Amino acid sequence: MLVSVFVEDDELDTAIAAIAGGATTGKAGDGFVAVSEVTATYRISTGAVEPTTP
Repeated sequence: MLVSVFVEDDELDTAIAAIAGGATTGKAGDGFVAVSEVTATYRISTGAVEPTTP
């Protein structure tokens, strides 16, 4: 399963804690949280490019 969540930088630690806290079983294989920067989004239906703001 893949879950994608987009948050502002100042909400990152809170989001990671919430995801990890809700997903843990205490056993190996619980998964991981990967963090990457989104620099732009592309709306498929309209072709619009929506740059993100720093």
